[in-house]
Order: sequence, then C-alpha cells, then structure tokens
Amino acid sequence: MVIFDPEIKDFVQSLMEKSLWIWGPLYQSSINLASQEYAKALVEQHIAVDGGILARTNIATKEKWTSIGDGDSCDDDLDIQYPEDKNQSDLALALEYSRHHTKANLIRAFGFSGERLDHHLIGLACFKRHLDTLKGAQARIDGHCLMLSPGRWKGHLKASTVSLLTLEETQLSLSGGWKWQLKDKHCKILDDLLLSNECNEDELTLNSSKSIILWSQEPIEAWWKFYD
Repeated sequence: MVIFDPEIKDFVQSLMEKSLWIWGPLYQSSINLASQEYAKALVEQHIAVDGGILARTNIATKEKWTSIGDGDSCDDDLDIQYPEDKNQSDLALALEYSRHHTKANLIRAFGFSGERLDHHLIGLACFKRHLDTLKGAQARIDGHCLMLSPGRWKGHLKASTVSLLTLEETQLSLSGGWKWQLKDKHCKILDDLLLSNECNEDELTLNSSKSIILWSQEPIEAWWKFYD
C-alpha cells in the first residue's frame, strides 16, 4: 500500500518505531503497567540500571537485556560492572551506554519514581541531559511523566491537569487543546506560571527551546510526534 498523505505516513512510521526500555530499581510498582504495554509495543532492547535487572524475572520478553551499575541494589552479576566509588550515577552511565548502542529516540522508563526525592530529581536531570543530545527524542517515565527534547511537538493526553517543568530558562509556546496558551513566552527555571495547566483531548501543540517535562494527573499512554 502506498501512502501519499504526509501526516498519515508519519503516523504509520511512528507506530513502527522501536523503543528502548530502561528499568530502574523501583520497577515493582510498574510491572503490571509494563506487562500491559509490552504486549503491544515494539521494543529494540532493554537496559537495566543495577537492581532493575530483577525485572527480567517478572516480565516475559524476547529482546536483549544489558545490565549496568555498581551492584549496590542487586546481588546478580551485571553485564557492565562499575565500582561504587564513581563520578556518575548508574542511570547516567546507562544512558551514556545507550547513546552508543541504540538508535531509539523513544525511551520507556520504569522504576524511577518514588522513595528518595533526591534520586527522583537527579534521575529526571539525567534523562533531560540525555534528551538534550538527541533530536526528536522523548521519554515516558513511569506512569505520569513525559519528557520531550527541544523542538515542536504535537500529541494527545487524557483530559487532565498538566504541569510543565522547565529545568532551565526556556522559550515556550502552547496551542491547541491547552486551556492556558502561550506564544514564545520566556519561562524561568521551574516557572510557577506552568503549574496546573489543563488540557482537553484535542490535539496539543508545544514548541520549546529546551527539553521540557510534562506531568499529568492522568496516566500518559501515547508517544508524541516531533515536527522540527
């Protein structure tokens, strides 16, 4: 079948794009969600961050797994073992490995939310720095968080309250199904202007000069489309 409509062609290609799944040590609370998603996902490979390798015994997969870390949250032998005394987190090392061993621009991450707030915040910063190095990349982290690399994006969310988190000063435009829209607005780091926006189920458009985080009260279940 030949598809002539560019938007339909892009949509079909997006459905065929494989994702990289990254597993963190706190995967247990997400294993049911992951199992449901895996049944209909196209996955390139799995990277386990230290104790995240234990997820492999809880979900039946057919793709390659690579485990990376210092072993402080896991007794299993890891594929790539680092000393506990090091200058990077296990997640940062795993993302660095992925840049050289996968072409996936879709990252599905499980097991990085909850427990220690410092780990959660530093983890978000690691994903943000990783997306900064890629064009048209996005990461869905656990159930309610979507991170987008710089550029213009379109997508859908369930009707919900949505906060947008800027980890550096950012020029931001919002249009479409957003209740409060912006046009090339200069936003500060973690700007409170972006707290508790609302969206309906119409198409949402977002244009950001820097990587940005969307946190929705409703689960985020779909990838967005990158335009430029």
